[in-house]
Amino acid sequence: MLLSINVAYSETTNPKDFGFLPENTSQSNTLALQKAIDSSSKNKKQLILRTTDKNYFISSTIKIPSDIVIDFNNNTIYRDTKYGVFDMFTNNNHRIGNKNIKFMNLKIHGNKDVDSRNATNYKDRFSGIYLYNVTDTELNKIEVSYTVNGEEQKDGNRAGIMFENCSNITAKDLDGHHNDRTAIYILNSSVKIYGSYTHNNKGSGISGNNSYNSEYSNIKTHNNGYSQLSINGKNNKASFIDAYNGAKGYSNINIGHNIKSADASGTFISNVNSYDSEGWGLTVSGSNNVTISDAIIHGNKGNNIYIIDNSNRVTILNSKAFNGSSTGVYFKNGTGHIINNSEIFDNGSHGVEIAASASVYLGPSVKIYNNGKVTASNSAGVAVSGYAKIEGGYYYDNQNKKTQSADVWAAGGIIDLINFNILMNSEYSVRKTSHGIINIKVLPE
Repeated sequence: MLLSINVAYSETTNPKDFGFLPENTSQSNTLALQKAIDSSSKNKKQLILRTTDKNYFISSTIKIPSDIVIDFNNNTIYRDTKYGVFDMFTNNNHRIGNKNIKFMNLKIHGNKDVDSRNATNYKDRFSGIYLYNVTDTELNKIEVSYTVNGEEQKDGNRAGIMFENCSNITAKDLDGHHNDRTAIYILNSSVKIYGSYTHNNKGSGISGNNSYNSEYSNIKTHNNGYSQLSINGKNNKASFIDAYNGAKGYSNINIGHNIKSADASGTFISNVNSYDSEGWGLTVSGSNNVTISDAIIHGNKGNNIYIIDNSNRVTILNSKAFNGSSTGVYFKNGTGHIINNSEIFDNGSHGVEIAASASVYLGPSVKIYNNGKVTASNSAGVAVSGYAKIEGGYYYDNQNKKTQSADVWAAGGIIDLINFNILMNSEYSVRKTSHGIINIKVLPE
């Protein structure tokens, strides 16, 4: 639900009255639009562009004051490449900050290909919209393309749309494509994005650093060069995410990194669909108490779900991980992990792998079956080098030609089997190698 911006002006201003016209020069249009914005703010009027689907060029940064409503009515603003690199829109007071801005129905085109700008040169970087120290603001139906930026860079951060040191920002239908690096970037800010479509950016679709208490809902993102969605900051929420066709070496959905500012502890992910990545499907890195619920993670070349960098207490519920080329769920390290009410099947290697420094509880409503499609001679439903507590559940290979060499494998680790409800199943198999230990326990009813 969008926040209520405390700007509700009944009177309107038309930028055309100030000389903002498609046929005018970029310099004339820049001056005209800035005058129209300043006049609207001073006189407490909404600024509404009455034309639609037209192209306008600007020659320098347009600065947005507090307490203003601007409706661009689905027109496109282009950067005039004759005037070099500049942030196309920003707020007008970075030091004190701005508030109560409502910005809507705008397409921004950075024109990067015309003058061959490239993100590897920091002097070429610019944002379509750069908001710094802004609060209580709403963006609605904004599209940004063909900007040049560096996401997280020591020599300057920019993105197609960038929020820095901002709070209480709500965005609906915030889209980005064909930017040289990242479409939407959230730095030291809290932003709620409801509806977004990002694709074919050289960086991430949406990313952040210390993006605390942010929300991402109804997100479609694919074919980006880094992660499709990268959540970095504590206590975030993400739901109804469709992420696919990620790049090798990256994860479609990335939750945290192993640095303090990217710690995504307390993040809750639900109703996500992540698939067909050249890398991983969903990764949790350097973050604790992350919950993944109602996720469908499938068809990724790397591990479908990958828990790394000493993440602890990651909980996977009501989810499926299947048809991956590698392992369904791989716990590289960390303690207190939980899987329950989930299915893991038809993966290339193990269903679940628990490495030497990891411990995992698998609950009574877990089904793990028919894995090992690629590495059948050395695979298992669950392969444990660390510790696993398995309480009930269903572990099997019911194919005519079996691909799991074991349903449960203590590969140097310790497995406690508690009330394991298919011990007498003739198709069930337990394997111990390399000093593995399996303890079978039956608890009283």
